[in-house]
Amino acid sequence: MDKIATIGLDIAKQVFQVHGTDAQAATLFNRKLRRSEVRPFFEKLSPCIVARPDAKAEFERRKAAIGKNLEDGKR
Repeated sequence: MDKIATIGLDIAKQVFQVHGTDAQAATLFNRKLRRSEVRPFFEKLSPCIVARPDAKAEFERRKAAIGKNLEDGKR
């Protein structure tokens, strides 16, 4: 496998989405991990950048997608 430069990690309660890329941003893998698999997966990797989505930005994106103000329930 090519050297992993960056991993994107989308955090959830039980299933995590992991996306690895090399230095040229080519996808090396994209897979789902159960909570119990996350630590063993990362322990096997060499050091790299791990990033996760900004929670506020994700909330705003979803809110805009449904066209609703989620704070007060108004459209």
